[in-house]
Amino acid sequence: MPIETDTGETGEFSLYDVSVGAARIVITAPGYQRYDAEITIDTENSHSTDFYLRKAAFDPYTTVVKTRKADQSLHEHRLERGEIETLPGARGDPLRAIQNLPGMARSPFGLGLIIMRGAAPRDSVVYLGEHKLPRLYHIGGYSSVFQSNLLESITMTPGNFSSRYGNAIGGMVSAKPRKGTTDKGVHGHTDFSGMDLNMRIESPLGKGSFALAGRRSIADSVVGAAMRIVGGSAIPVPRYWDYQALFDYPTKNGALSVRAFGADDRIRFVPKKPRDMVLQDISAFHRADIVYRVRLGKWRFLLTPSYLRDVHRAEVELENYERSEHLRSDSISMRAEMKRVFGGWGTATVGSDTTWKWWNRAFEVSDQPDGYEQKGTIIAPALYAMWRLTFGTLTLVPQLRYTQFGGSVQSGALDPRLRISWRLTDTTRLMAGAGLFSQSPPLSAVTGALTQPSFAPERASHFNLGISQDLVQGVHIGLTGHYKLSWDVLWMPRDILLVPGMDLGGQIPNSHSLGRMYGAELMLRKALTRRLFGWISYSWSRSERRQDAGMPWQLYPFDQPHTLTLVGGVKLPRRYRITTRFRFASGQPYTPCVGEVFDAEAAQMNCMPGVKNGGRMTPFHQLDLRADKTWIGRRSTKSLYLDVTNVYNNRENMELMPAFGGTAKPAKMGFPIFPTFGLRVNF
Repeated sequence: MPIETDTGETGEFSLYDVSVGAARIVITAPGYQRYDAEITIDTENSHSTDFYLRKAAFDPYTTVVKTRKADQSLHEHRLERGEIETLPGARGDPLRAIQNLPGMARSPFGLGLIIMRGAAPRDSVVYLGEHKLPRLYHIGGYSSVFQSNLLESITMTPGNFSSRYGNAIGGMVSAKPRKGTTDKGVHGHTDFSGMDLNMRIESPLGKGSFALAGRRSIADSVVGAAMRIVGGSAIPVPRYWDYQALFDYPTKNGALSVRAFGADDRIRFVPKKPRDMVLQDISAFHRADIVYRVRLGKWRFLLTPSYLRDVHRAEVELENYERSEHLRSDSISMRAEMKRVFGGWGTATVGSDTTWKWWNRAFEVSDQPDGYEQKGTIIAPALYAMWRLTFGTLTLVPQLRYTQFGGSVQSGALDPRLRISWRLTDTTRLMAGAGLFSQSPPLSAVTGALTQPSFAPERASHFNLGISQDLVQGVHIGLTGHYKLSWDVLWMPRDILLVPGMDLGGQIPNSHSLGRMYGAELMLRKALTRRLFGWISYSWSRSERRQDAGMPWQLYPFDQPHTLTLVGGVKLPRRYRITTRFRFASGQPYTPCVGEVFDAEAAQMNCMPGVKNGGRMTPFHQLDLRADKTWIGRRSTKSLYLDVTNVYNNRENMELMPAFGGTAKPAKMGFPIFPTFGLRVNF
C-alpha cells in the first residue's frame, strides 16, 4: 500500500514504516511539475533528503499579468509561461490573452486581427523567436499558429518598440519559444475540445531536448456531420492544422536551437454538394530556423538564419465564371548580433537584420484566357545599434536603426529612438519614449499595380509619456499617454487589388496620405493572492487619416475610442476555479447612406454615401465565463473545463448599405453564445 502525507507550511514532510531498499516517491504541488523518481533507503534509521520541484510549464492555479520595468520599452506587457492559460474567451490559448491588454483594440467580429492604438493590422509586426511570423492566429482568430505550451513568454508592445525590430509603424508582438524538458522520461499533454485536438510530447535527447506538437481543428467535421443530418444550404467553415518541432542542445559557452513549424488554413463549404459553387481559400506557411548563441566573457553573440515559404490561393467557380489567384513568396532572413556588457552601468548592442524575398503572383479569370503573372525580388538589409546607460535612478536607452528598402521602395530610412526610465521613489516610476519608425508598402501594392511605381517608405513618429505606481496590498496602476503621426502612407484604389491591369479611371496609387493617432491607457492590477486575481484595462484613443495634406481629417476604419476589459477569477476548494471576463468596445466607423438614387440601366436603387466613416456601429459588449476542475494523479494531471464565450448572446451589429434597392438595416454578425467543453491531460 502506498504511504501518503501532506507537507507542512515550510514544505517539510515525514514518512514512517518505509522499508530499506529502493523506494519510489511521487510529489505533486499546484504550480509545479510532478516529481516522480526512485530513491534508495540504505538504513533503518532516519533518512533525510531534499527534493526540488520545477515550476510547471503551465500553472493551472496562477494567472498574472506582468510589466517588466528596467529594461523594457514604455508600457511593454509580458506574459510568462503559464500565466493566462485559463483566461475565459481565449479557449485555452494564451496568445489570445494579449487582446485584453492596454493598447489592443477589439478585433471586429472576433477576427484574429492585431489592432494596436488604432493602427491597421498590417502596420504591426509579429515575431516568433528572432524572425517575423506571417500571422499569429489561424483563420478566424480561433487559436494561434504556434502552440502556447511551447512558448517561454509573449510580449506585446503597442508603440516605441526596440530598434532590433523594424518594417512596422504600429506595434509589435514577440513570442519566445521555450526549450524542451530535460527531466527524465517522456512528458506532454493531450487536449480535446469542441474546436480542435492538440497534442505535445517532449523529452531529453543526450544533453539537449526535443519537443513535437501538432493541432487539428475538428469543427469542420462536426458541423459537416450535423448539416448532413438536418439539411440546409452549405455554410463556410474554417479548417486548420499546425505543427512544431524543436530541438535544443547546449554547446560550450552557448546553445544551439533548431526549429521547424508551419500552419495550413482553408475555408470549406460543408456539406458540399455536386452543383454547389466551388469556393476555396487556402493560406499556408512553413518556416525553419537555426539559432546559435555563445557567451565569451562580457561578450554575447547571436547568429540565426531562417527560411519561410508563405502561400495563398483563392479559387471561385460558378456556372459560367471561374477565377483563381495564387500568391507565393519565399524568404530568407538572417540576424547577426553582438552585445557587450560594461559592468552594472550599461550595455551596447549592434546587429544586422536582412531579409531576401522573392515572390510570384498568378491571376486567371475565365474571360481572360492569357491570365496575368508577376514576379519580383525584394532585398531589405538593416543595421541597428542600442545602448543602455544607467545613472543611479535614471536609465537611458538611445537606439538607431537604418533600413535599406527594396522592391517598389528604392530608398532607405534612418530611425533614431530613445527610451527613458526614471525611478522617482521605490514605488513610483516615470517613463518616456520617442522615435521614428518606417515600413515598406504592402506586397499587394507591388503585385497589384499595372506598372511598377516607386513608393516612399511609410514613416511614423511615436511619442509616449507614462507613470506607474505600486499601491498597497499588491495593487499596481499604470497610466500612459501616446501620440503618433504617420506620413508618406500608401493610398491605392481598392479595385487595383482585385483585378490587376484594369483601367483605374485616373485613380493612381500615391504615398501622400497622412495619419494621426493619440490617446491614453490605464492598467490597474491586483496581484494574485491565494484565492483571487484580476485586472482592469482601459484604453481611450482616436485614429484619423486624410488622403492628402490639403484634405480634412476623417476617422480611420480601425478607430475605437473606448475599450474596457475586466478580468477576475476565484479559486475554490477541491481544485475548482472560475474565471470571468467582460469586454466593452466602441463600434467600428462606417459610411452611412444619406439617400438613394435609381440606376435606370441596372433597374435598381443605389446608395448615396454620406461622409466617409461618418457613422459608427453600436457599441459591443460581451461576457465570457470559464470553469475548471483539476485532478492530480500519480502519473498525470487531468483538467475538465467549460469555456463559454458570449454568455448572454450579444452579437455585433453591422450596418449594411443597399446594393439592390431597399433600405440599409443593421445585421447581427459574429459568434452567438459559444460553449466549449474540453479535457486536458498532462503527463
